[in-house]
Amino acid sequence: MWGFDPRENTALPVVALGVCLMVLSLGYLAFVEVTPLNVGKAGIPFLLAATLLNTGRYVSRNGFDLRQSLTIATWGVGMMLGAGWMAVVILFILLVDGVVVEDSLFIFLTSMNVGAAAGAALGSSKMQVALEREKLDRESRRTARLNQRLRVINRVLRHNFQNQLNVLKLWTERVTDEVEVDLVADHSGTITETVERLEELTEKTRDFEAVNQREKRAVFDFVELVEHRVGAVRADHPAVEISTDLEPGVVVRAHGMLETAVDEVLENAVEHNDPETTEIDVSLAADPGEEVAVLEVADTGSGIPQDERAAVEAVDETPLFHGSGMGMWLLQAIVTESGGEFSIGSNQPSGTVVEIRVPLADAPPARATRAADVEAPELGG
Repeated sequence: MWGFDPRENTALPVVALGVCLMVLSLGYLAFVEVTPLNVGKAGIPFLLAATLLNTGRYVSRNGFDLRQSLTIATWGVGMMLGAGWMAVVILFILLVDGVVVEDSLFIFLTSMNVGAAAGAALGSSKMQVALEREKLDRESRRTARLNQRLRVINRVLRHNFQNQLNVLKLWTERVTDEVEVDLVADHSGTITETVERLEELTEKTRDFEAVNQREKRAVFDFVELVEHRVGAVRADHPAVEISTDLEPGVVVRAHGMLETAVDEVLENAVEHNDPETTEIDVSLAADPGEEVAVLEVADTGSGIPQDERAAVEAVDETPLFHGSGMGMWLLQAIVTESGGEFSIGSNQPSGTVVEIRVPLADAPPARATRAADVEAPELGG
């Protein structure tokens, strides 16, 4: 009836303190004659102790964790001891002055329980303020990330679309002016390639927008997901040599578009290198100490262009960096929303290493989950 869920015991320290003080309050009757007056007097510290159960209910309902609950209970114990010590000092001073205080045990118990109730209330208030501040900070960081991504979309669309549309316009005019069939065929191929680039950019832009709209995280069998995507890349690019070293049983909790992030890493390793000479190494391992899974994709080719690497590492798109697309920005957004990190380094003697770190899940999923299993949000436009 107090609103406690026995399966969620984060309020246990506060509730335990209240129960102990309630029992101690009833113990008062063991030292006095049981009369209606004394029973009523015992009820005063008992009810004060019972307010700690209500504080525990507040703790449970407002999402405090066990550490915060322990802090609230510590506040209660500290003020309980302080109030009890003050009561002892006052009673001792009165005794020295020759003042006879009847029922000093009742005064002592009541003082302790008043201190405990006040301390727990003060501690829960401080924890609530800290919790709200943390939520505000988290929302502020998220707002900053959303604004950054909007700036990225705006700059990339303005720059890349304008460039590609200029190419389309130029070659369309040339096709119109040419009469030779061979030249028309050559020009139409360039137009087709440009249209495909625009389609790819549009698709990545929609994915980038979807990262902001799909906030719910899911549990993934990371090993199966990586194996699935590596298999797809091998099927699309049979000339590329891909080796894998995947630690079994790695399960993560990440953004619902984690599969898209893995695709971006693998596609970049293929597209920015010569498939005939490039070797790609994919490794996956859990780091229990950091509570993260680490995915590394290393290639031996020329690697990701420096302008794209510099743009992402600079955290924001600037007039100097437009990138050839939004792949790296999309990857960064998905990993960040997963609560993880990603970095781009150099491979030896040549090539690039992209590392993704995402949080391990507390428990394995009931079944292997892939991004395709998560319903995509409907986007306008």
